[in-house]
Amino acid sequence: MDFIEYRSIVEDKLRRKNINSGINLDSLFDSYINNTDPSTYVKNYLGVLSEKTNMDKRFNRYLSEIISMVRKYGYNIIKMPKELNENIEELYNDGYSTSECANYLVEELDKNAVKVDNEKKPDDLMVYNKLLVMLHGIDDVALKDVDISGNDLYAILRIKLFDLRNELNTDVKSYLAGIDKYFRPYVKQNVDNGNRVEITGYTVSQKSVFCTVKLKIDLIDTDDSESGTFSLKETANIIKMYVNIFKTFGEQNTNLI
Repeated sequence: MDFIEYRSIVEDKLRRKNINSGINLDSLFDSYINNTDPSTYVKNYLGVLSEKTNMDKRFNRYLSEIISMVRKYGYNIIKMPKELNENIEELYNDGYSTSECANYLVEELDKNAVKVDNEKKPDDLMVYNKLLVMLHGIDDVALKDVDISGNDLYAILRIKLFDLRNELNTDVKSYLAGIDKYFRPYVKQNVDNGNRVEITGYTVSQKSVFCTVKLKIDLIDTDDSESGTFSLKETANIIKMYVNIFKTFGEQNTNLI
């Protein structure tokens, strides 16, 4: 028989077993040129498929247990960031325990977020998690909170300004007041939409200076019943813009650092 006929027989046998997974044509052709009986190929294929299914189930249980552990630290993960999911798969394949993997995940999430309030309303929590996943790929910014006020949506962000070069020789409050004296005019001068962002405070953490802002997120007008719709891509671009503007302030004002 030719290869097309061989493939047709294999696919027919799989359909009878209610298997609709796509066949790897390379492995199918190898079996054909090695004169492997179609029934034998199907048997081997089902064995591989069953093992993969079992592996997926074991990994999903592993991942579910990790997410439950991480939730105790204040993170309710609705969608795992792709990069973190790949890292977890590597840890799973390398034999790390769920507790070890959960500790790693918490450390990674801590870099880009402040712990979520477990008392958040469902809508707030949904928006929070969407933004949290988006921000995981942006350096020097952390999500503190979200604020939904009527038809307005705000993200409370902590954005890094710069790293301190030396130990502070004055009290932190006075130092940050001096930063604010120069930073507010800088933001007003360099940001087109002055109503979008509101500076709410400053912090010094591990020799880095951060600014906390309340950022208004542009909503998409929609005619359906869904409200509070916004573009993650556009919001990410806007946040990246502010991160770069704030970083430029630190670079241009080294005499303040």
